[in-house]
Amino acid sequence: MSRCYLVPLVGPNDFGAAALVDIEDYLRIASGRWYGLHERRLNQGPVWGGPKYARMGPDTASLMHRMIMGEPPFVGAVVDHIDGNGLNNLRSNLRWVTQRENHLNPRPLEPPPSVRLTYPAALGLPLAA
Repeated sequence: MSRCYLVPLVGPNDFGAAALVDIEDYLRIASGRWYGLHERRLNQGPVWGGPKYARMGPDTASLMHRMIMGEPPFVGAVVDHIDGNGLNNLRSNLRWVTQRENHLNPRPLEPPPSVRLTYPAALGLPLAA
């Protein structure tokens, strides 16, 4: 694995989560304040689960994985997280695909504990079950 960094997410519902990025990308994105983009049940109500993606600022659509990948190579291109973990923004885990290809990827409902990116995990401390 390449050298990588954890970028902390600072939103009130992010609970110590962090996004994983390559060292080459860290210097470019480290100056921003990154927040978690959460799913909501039926697009309303309280936040549930951890953050799905990292975004610049609490109210923007600037997503970390898009900033890392740059301009799309073709019309309609979207960034796919190969392992299904939207906080794993290592270049080796990102690729350009069509929206249809992205929806064909099977995704677990919850990432296994070993891939949840949190400060305790980064420090080598056990995760709470």
